Amino acid sequence: MNVTTNANGDSCDQSYNLMMDPIFVSGVDFHLSENSPCINAGIDSIEINGTWYYCPLNDIDNQPRPYENTLPDIGADETPCLQTNIIENKKISESDYDLQVYPNPVKTNATISFLNYENGFVLISVYDIAGNSTPVTDTIITGNRICEGKFAEFCYTKKSRRLCNEFNQITTTGLTGQYAECDHPDLGDKSFCTGPNQNGLTFCKDESTCSPLTLDSPFGLFTTISQCYGVFDTSLQSFENFCYYDYSYSSFDKCYSCNNLKSCYDYNSEFACERDKEACMVGDCEWIVLNPELGKGICYQKEQNGTFYESVILKI
Repeated sequence: MNVTTNANGDSCDQSYNLMMDPIFVSGVDFHLSENSPCINAGIDSIEINGTWYYCPLNDIDNQPRPYENTLPDIGADETPCLQTNIIENKKISESDYDLQVYPNPVKTNATISFLNYENGFVLISVYDIAGNSTPVTDTIITGNRICEGKFAEFCYTKKSRRLCNEFNQITTTGLTGQYAECDHPDLGDKSFCTGPNQNGLTFCKDESTCSPLTLDSPFGLFTTISQCYGVFDTSLQSFENFCYYDYSYSSFDKCYSCNNLKSCYDYNSEFACERDKEACMVGDCEWIVLNPELGKGICYQKEQNGTFYESVILKI
């Protein structure tokens, strides 16, 4: 193997693959930690046997990649580029920030108002006429980057539900429902996190009934629609089971586990597609009819831009 070095100075092969620990956030969170050697260690294009391959425009979390003036990270995750500007001993005038003090001169108490044209935290020190002041300190809590763009409940893993608090820290405080962990002993080992739904809620749902055949049937009868989805909770607008009812390659429609789905495109029928928001909740799904005579079409992800499919297999 020919050995070279990447932009970070680490040893790698000719395809810029690393033989190092990627240093994930945790054993269940496979995002890159801030000290991962994979950050800025990739390349944005490569030619293999006369064909050029390019870095995708977004990572697995739909974040842009690479960030401006950086190289892409190795793997499916792109770590946000954090830029910190520290300005020391910067002299400002009252007009810079429309600084106003009332009353002025100050005797005991005063109201200070100003306009801040930059994102960030502000510390204000007040000095007396002799130039004396009490030192000002504060603690700033940085947020978790996973919370970027998350304003509702979300599935942290397939087995756990989480929220982001006002400090953009991941928490279980404020979650609806009784269980934050879907592998809780009361739920069994067949429960999985799904959501959020249109109301921003997540759920622990059971997939043990997601069988094409009725489990308690001695004659091998197929599972019905009602058995597949389970009871519908009108207050939560959600079915109880982690299942969906869809076309199969046989002459019978069948019940499947939501674990089989990666996106709206995996649905094969309008019936299953339109019930996603109440069942599996893989995305904002919508059905497009491609063949009205046969009732065939495609279920697509509405929030995606551009061409919504590359190829379609119609099951007739």
